[in-house]
Order: sequence, then C-alpha cells, then structure tokens
Amino acid sequence: MGKRKQLREKIGRRDITIIVAAALLMTIGAAIQYFYMRSSIIEAATESAKSDLTVTGQQIETKVTEIETAVNTMSFAILQNVTLPDAMYDITQRIMQENPIINRCVIAFSKGYYAPQKDSLYAPCTFREGEKIQRKLLTDYQQEEWYDDPAKYRKEQWSEPYIMKGESENLMVAYSYPITDRQGRFVAVLAAHVLVDSLTNMVDGIEGYPNSSAILTSRNGHQLVGTTEKTEFADAHIFKSTVGKVGWELSIICPDKDIDQKTKTARYTVFAMHLLGLLLLAFIVFNTILKLRRLHKTTGERDRMGGELNKAKAVQSTMLSSVAETFPQDKRTDCFAKTINASEVGGDFYDCFIDHDHLYFCIGDVAGKGVPAALMMSMAHSAFRVSAKHHQDSASIFTEINKLICKMNDGVTTIKMTGGILDLNTGELHYCNAGMHCPLLLHDGQISEIGDASQYRIGNSPSTIFEERQMTIKDGSTLFLYTDGLTEAENYQHEQWGTKRLNTLLAASQQKKAKELLERIEKSVRDYAGTTSLPDDLTMLAIRFTQS
Repeated sequence: MGKRKQLREKIGRRDITIIVAAALLMTIGAAIQYFYMRSSIIEAATESAKSDLTVTGQQIETKVTEIETAVNTMSFAILQNVTLPDAMYDITQRIMQENPIINRCVIAFSKGYYAPQKDSLYAPCTFREGEKIQRKLLTDYQQEEWYDDPAKYRKEQWSEPYIMKGESENLMVAYSYPITDRQGRFVAVLAAHVLVDSLTNMVDGIEGYPNSSAILTSRNGHQLVGTTEKTEFADAHIFKSTVGKVGWELSIICPDKDIDQKTKTARYTVFAMHLLGLLLLAFIVFNTILKLRRLHKTTGERDRMGGELNKAKAVQSTMLSSVAETFPQDKRTDCFAKTINASEVGGDFYDCFIDHDHLYFCIGDVAGKGVPAALMMSMAHSAFRVSAKHHQDSASIFTEINKLICKMNDGVTTIKMTGGILDLNTGELHYCNAGMHCPLLLHDGQISEIGDASQYRIGNSPSTIFEERQMTIKDGSTLFLYTDGLTEAENYQHEQWGTKRLNTLLAASQQKKAKELLERIEKSVRDYAGTTSLPDDLTMLAIRFTQS
C-alpha cells in the first residue's frame, strides 16, 4: 500500500508539474499569438493601403497622361497656323471639346510676338462657364508660374496649385508645354488648366478605415485634394505613393485607434481561448496521463499528416482564374492570342493594342509557377501598358519595365519577353527581345525568324540595355509569337511536340485568319498530348498585317 501511495503521489506531482508547465507554455504561446495577430492586422492594413494607393494612383496618372497627350499632340497645329493669331481660339476650343476634364486652355505668346498686329501681350483663352465654352483674352500672365517657368526653361511641367488672378475660382493646376519654332526660338506656352476638384472623387474613393484620410499633394508639398481634420499625424500610420512622372504624392493617413480597435478584439479573443485551453488542459491531463506513451508514438505520424495538409492547402491556393482575351479592332490588322495554363496558376502573358495607328504588342514568360509568378505577370503586363504610353520605341519600353521589375523583385524572378511596335500605315516594325526565342514571320509560303535570340532577361539587372531592331513587313504577312510551353508540350512517352511540327503547321496555314491559325495549332497540341498534362504554360500570339 505504501508503494502504491508513493506511486500515486509521484504521479500527482508529475501531473501538477505537467499542468503548470503546459499552462506556462500556453501563456507564452498566447502572448506570441497575440503579437503575431497584431502584426498581421498592421500588415493587412499596409497591404490594403498599398493596393488603394496603386489603384487610385493609376487612375490619376491616366487622367494626367490624357491631358499631357491632348496638349502635346496639338502643339504642331499652333506652328502650322502661327500666322493667323485669331485661329488660336479654335485650337484651344478644340482641346476643350475633346477633353472635358480641362477647365481652361490658353496659348500665351511671348511678349510682342504679334506686334503691332496685336497687343504686346497676346494670350487667347477658352474656359468653361457652366456647360458653355467661352472665350477671352488674357493680358497679364508673364509672372504666372504656368507661363514663366516653361518660357524660361523650355521644358513642359505641371504647376503648383494656384488661383487665376482677378478671378474668384477654385484651386487649379496647369500642364504647360513650351512651343518653339524650327530655329529653336520660343513662340508661346500652351497650357491646360484643370480644377483640382476634378481629382477629388478619385481620392475620396479610398475607403480605408472609418477615421482614415486620403490626401494628394504637389511636388512642393502643397495639398491638392483631401482633408486631415479627422486624423492627427502623430498618432497614425501614414502610407505614401508617388503618382507617375508628375511627381504628386498620394497619402493615406490611418489613425492608430482604428487599428488598435481590431487588436483589442484580437486580445480578448486570445484571452478567452487561453482560459478555455487551460481548463481543457487540466481535464485532458488527468484523464489521459496513462496514454502519454501511445500519444508520443502517434505524434510523428500526426506531424507528417499536418505537413501534407499544408502542402495541399498551398497548392489549392494557387488556383486562380485566367484573364479574358481582348483584341484590337482595325481593318489593317487581325490579332488573336491563346493561353493554355498548366495545372497551377500561369506565368505567361501577352498584350496587343492600338494607339495612334501604331500596334503595340508583346508576349512574355515569367520564370516559375504559382501565385508569385502570376503576381509578377500582372506587374509586367501593367508596366508594358503604362510604359507604352510614354515611349515611342520598344527598347525604351523594355528598359523601363526592367527597371521596375528589378526594383520590385530584387532579381529573384526573371521574365523572358519579346514585343514591339508596328506602324499600321507603313508596315515598319520596331521590336525588342529579352531572353525569348525569336518571333516567326510568315509571308508567301516562307517562314523566317526575325531578330536574334537575346540572353538578357527582364529582371536580371537594372543596368541592362536592350537593343531595338527594325524592319518593314509586307502586306499579307503574319507575325507569330509563342512561349516555350508550345514546343515543349509532351505526349505520354515524354516526346516533345517540337519546332518541326510547328513549322509544318504554320506553312500549311499561312492564309488562315489569326484565330483559326491558333485554334489549329491548339488542336494539334492537345491531340498530341492526349491525357498528358502540360509541363508548362503555353501562349501564342498571331498578328496578320493587311496594308490595303
């Protein structure tokens, strides 16, 4: 009996020790869990703010680009009609009619340019008054920032916010473009003035937290849009992003109290779970002490099963939907693309659109698979769209995309990409290659590679310089671009579909429309692979050029 009592006492002491140790560990675990939950809440707020800043910044940049394009493209009309000073009103009115966001348009000529035909200071101006467009002549503008700086430095710019002299209007900003003649002499400044209120809806559209604020400031820190009345900067998280080349700064100010409210809820939840866990622990220890050995034996198997479950969950999270296909509508070109993803989310992408009689196109392959590749694909696709708006040559577009990817990626993931710009009026093709195999040109029954394969990929180094090649393609020619997944598709014997089958099929289908051509290739690949899964994503882009 004494031995049994000693055994019971020993077991009791052991039970108490286990409970105390477990309680201590659970308390530490609860503290760690609360710390990570709070960090996750702050991280979620940061990611949400970054997403809002990116979307809103792109919306503002799109408006800015539209205004810059409208002004820049009309500068030539001023030089063509410079001998007709009264015709300047028609030019400003045309800009206003085609761009509703512009509230005022002015062509401010250099002092004495039309003397003695006109006054020494001559600045035809059109402006919106309600739903009507009115005209007037400005006579006092030389000291205005929107005129003085572009006239002095011969460089286009966005002004700081201002109110037009002599008028009781809302705050405005202006995009000014200096105009010089062929001899380089200064002629005038073409300025588009925009009400700051026109940007308010985009900035106010950022929802954030209940007491958060969003503001838009100029290059010199002057506030354009937004208010900070609800938020104290000293007790808030501030997220910032620069809007494109204009240099404005978009900020979201999120008060700490909003985030603390979520962390307070998390703290109460962790405490309740901790208390319940202690009660359950005591019950479990007292009722399962004799089964600990068997529990230890099963721990390894349980850990292994948990690891497999996590892997399955990770694979499942990569299953995302593909992007819908869209193509430009123009009688001079017939474009179509096909993307077939492997079992995971794809990293292939393409783009094809027309701007001012120029067809911009590209096709790319992000190294790797899954969600990281899909995110990098989206970033590269967006970067191509934005860069194409600001550059007229493919090398500059590729260089800008490369710098952005390197900045965001730190060289971890690379992208193979090829693309270019096709003049739909002349057939002149400017193209660039970044690590992708050469595109194929189909014409008069012949198939030829254009350009040379490049070893430099996007994302390798921010200092990489890409070379542009150019050629003129003939009427009736077809450009065919594809990623490695096409030729590397395998059958059940692991034999690749290959370039020989591709060339044979292209030679027999040169007169087909782009969509029909790609559908024939897709059918051939699927028939060849059968039930075998594709080892990699494959993407094809066909562009048929018809000049007449």
